[in-house]
Amino acid sequence: MSGRAAFDQIPGNLKTISVGADGAVWGIGSAGQVFRFNGAAFIPIEAALVIIAVGNTNAVWGINSSNQVFRWDGAALQMVGGALTNISVGADGDVWGINSSNQVFHWDGAVFQPVAGALTAISVGTAGAVWGLNASNHAFQWDGAAFDQVAGALLTNISVGADGAVWGINSSNHVFQWQSGAFQEVGGALTGISVGAAGAVWGINSSNHVFQWDGAVLQPVAGALTGISVGAAGAVWGLDSTGQVYRLNAASAQLEGQTNYYLFDSTSPSTPLTGVSVTINVTEDIVCAATSDRTVGFAFQLNAYSPNTQTAVGWQQYCIIVWDNGLKAMINNWPPAPPPHSSGLINDTFDLISLPSPRIPAGYSLTISLVNGSGNAVVGAIFTVVDNSGKQVVNWTETLLGKFLNGVTITSAELAPIVAFQLDFVGPVNGESAVLSSGAGTISYSASNVLTASTLLPTGAVGSPTGEYANTVYGALPASPSAKLTQSFGVSPVEEPATFDQITFSIGTGSDDLRGDSSATASVVLPNGSQTFTLKAQSDPGWGNGSNNARTFPIAGPPQVLPSFGAITITLTSHNSFGETDDNWNIQYLQVTVDGPSGNNLLCNQSGNPLARLTGSAPSVTLQPEAGA
Repeated sequence: MSGRAAFDQIPGNLKTISVGADGAVWGIGSAGQVFRFNGAAFIPIEAALVIIAVGNTNAVWGINSSNQVFRWDGAALQMVGGALTNISVGADGDVWGINSSNQVFHWDGAVFQPVAGALTAISVGTAGAVWGLNASNHAFQWDGAAFDQVAGALLTNISVGADGAVWGINSSNHVFQWQSGAFQEVGGALTGISVGAAGAVWGINSSNHVFQWDGAVLQPVAGALTGISVGAAGAVWGLDSTGQVYRLNAASAQLEGQTNYYLFDSTSPSTPLTGVSVTINVTEDIVCAATSDRTVGFAFQLNAYSPNTQTAVGWQQYCIIVWDNGLKAMINNWPPAPPPHSSGLINDTFDLISLPSPRIPAGYSLTISLVNGSGNAVVGAIFTVVDNSGKQVVNWTETLLGKFLNGVTITSAELAPIVAFQLDFVGPVNGESAVLSSGAGTISYSASNVLTASTLLPTGAVGSPTGEYANTVYGALPASPSAKLTQSFGVSPVEEPATFDQITFSIGTGSDDLRGDSSATASVVLPNGSQTFTLKAQSDPGWGNGSNNARTFPIAGPPQVLPSFGAITITLTSHNSFGETDDNWNIQYLQVTVDGPSGNNLLCNQSGNPLARLTGSAPSVTLQPEAGA
């Protein structure tokens, strides 16, 4: 996932996540398993649900696949009367739900009471802030006695905060805020929205980009999420497309990796910037220890943002990249909504100098200066490198206007002015992350304009966060505007993750044994391919009814980090003697742990009655690692 500058990955894999007003977090795994975050990790709760709704720590409700309703009593999820398909819980514990016939129900403390109305969606901030949508996308507000239809926008999504803030999205992904007795459209296009309170409104768009309401506009935030949930106090959690779990790191969200300050004109954020120049002075060797893909290195990216009045050009990039053993420059221009890399308006990469290794020694300086042309459009860039002896080793001017590139001559249609920019010290290319073992220096900014710094992209600018990342940090910039600003940068230590080189399978056999002449294996998906372990050989004694068996194996190859472990498949193989039919085996429970130098970790812990029945026609069962593994 991009955006680790704003979001920290939390061990776990979920398909649904819900955050209460007080920051309580619950989720549901891919097989319906329920998990509660205890402040350190997601712990399993005995239940299987398809929907979970959290109002606060003591107000957690859910629905299972049979539409039965469950309530957390502080120790377990207990079934209560009712059959619902949708449920919402307010910050004060007020509970409302909808059944399969769109009938509305309100929990009175003992039972669900029917309420007049027919809704398809409901959202509860508190007992006094209950809103819903009907099948025609009309919005309704609870007035304490009945649901009143609200004139105006037709919505497909609605979310209500603990303070009564109401936001919605229509079928065209337009965003609306309830203000002064009406839904007012605000700029932006979202597919999902979550409201903790008026000051805690977050959303995601169709490209999985993340946005935060700053009180005036929806600002992009580094991250790529498919689901998001927000608490009233600012707790923000999300899931990516693979179910990985992320939590907003508010303390580091603005000044590390891919989220440095935005710089823009101090008097008018919509004024085009001219004469922009950025110089990186290296005071400690910058050394790349590893990257997430094939390219070894890192990049200094001058990410520039065009006015939102531009229809062709949005995001512009001017980069100096340590690319394996060479120093390259790159210029990219993207449309306002960036498509995949191959569809950029300009993608210009060229060699500067060779390097003995993927590092930049202390004493080097690197400068990127933008060249403006007609209408203040950026028409080129000058790349300068001075080595640690004071010798200028690169002075390259790349003129874009009129250049024949990728079969097309660049015209003014592919160029635009900029109204804001940001310098990011990140991984090399193509969404790669870099791990740097050392590096420090200063970044000097200058422009013809008087610049001001902000952690939010200004209104009137259009663009997206960069997709690369590194373990870099940035110093604070002064609040006072200036035509010249200087900022420190460095590298944050990277904690070595725990690794594991041994795996143990503990299996309980139920009411149908594993026959003596049958065999059983376990396969575990790992990055370099699945590894298969023989749990019981054909020559081993059978596993009788009610027996418990444990087997421990070394993991082939290098030790593995916890997120490397994928699906676990248990397979029964029948070796039938004359007259025998295929074996049947009931697995009552499966516990899988991994061990390494720093200790052990539970990978899987599932049970049932039985958990799985393996037969000749269905000889395998596949289980996913638990959330937290």
